[in-house]
Amino acid sequence: MVFKSSKKFIQLFLSVFVLLSLQACNEDDIIPDDPSVVLTDTYRVEYTSDMSMIKDGKSTFTIQITDRVTNAAVPALDVSVMPMMSMVSGMMHSTPIEAIIDNGDGTYEVTVYYLMASSMMDGTVMGEWDLKVMIGGMMGEEAHFYPDVMMAMGDTVMAKLRGQTDMIAGMMGMPDEKRYYFIFKNTLTGMTDNHSFSFFLAAREDMMSHPAVYLNTTLNPGTAYSYWVSPIVVEVSTDGTTWVAATGSGDGNWSVTGLAGLTDDVQGEIFVRLNIQGEDKTTDGLASAGANGYGTFTVTPGSSMAM
Repeated sequence: MVFKSSKKFIQLFLSVFVLLSLQACNEDDIIPDDPSVVLTDTYRVEYTSDMSMIKDGKSTFTIQITDRVTNAAVPALDVSVMPMMSMVSGMMHSTPIEAIIDNGDGTYEVTVYYLMASSMMDGTVMGEWDLKVMIGGMMGEEAHFYPDVMMAMGDTVMAKLRGQTDMIAGMMGMPDEKRYYFIFKNTLTGMTDNHSFSFFLAAREDMMSHPAVYLNTTLNPGTAYSYWVSPIVVEVSTDGTTWVAATGSGDGNWSVTGLAGLTDDVQGEIFVRLNIQGEDKTTDGLASAGANGYGTFTVTPGSSMAM
């Protein structure tokens, strides 16, 4: 009698175990083993663009957010993205990012400008990028993606300039340092001697903040390093002699049209110079004296490397 009761107990136990196992399998079905999909308490968050094709410089991608239970698209959310590099040295830094666009259908367009790749061409690991997607503000739900950012090959994707007297606080108690300005190539279109060039301009406030630069914005507001961006002159050239004024769109994006001096399928150069409050920003932070007075982009118009 005891044996029969024990046998029934074992059978009951096995039945419950199988049922729980099946439920677990069903739960696994809705939690995909996919680095491009993250489940929060409320949402299913998907990085819908190709994560294997990310390079340093400009990266535009789409985040799709659906209700985790109903699978319905969820537009009009308060979505922000914080990209952060954890370097092997132990240091951390962010990178410039544009305002996120709500497409109105549960998808959100994000443009990040990566300052560096995850590793060098020889395989030396520099660090790991963490794209933190925040839904509902800083205290809301989070989804993390970890893209492997490759080094861009071919044409230049970014140029750097520095302030002369325009300073920011040094890191970890170090002396103040000259502010960095970052110029990221967006597009190069058109035909021989009639090209359009667009780019994104950002500046460093500190290692965690790289806001867009445009007329009448203020860098490091409310601090001893506050710097008002006015007046600002941004110019582009293909020969370092003839300069064309770039037009800003009020969000860090700048462009020129009718640019002469480039030949399709032939590698050339585009120079970008920046002057704020009458001060030239230079490659070395010293007084402008020729080639240090502008950022240089190697470009190949009309080729697959040009876009």
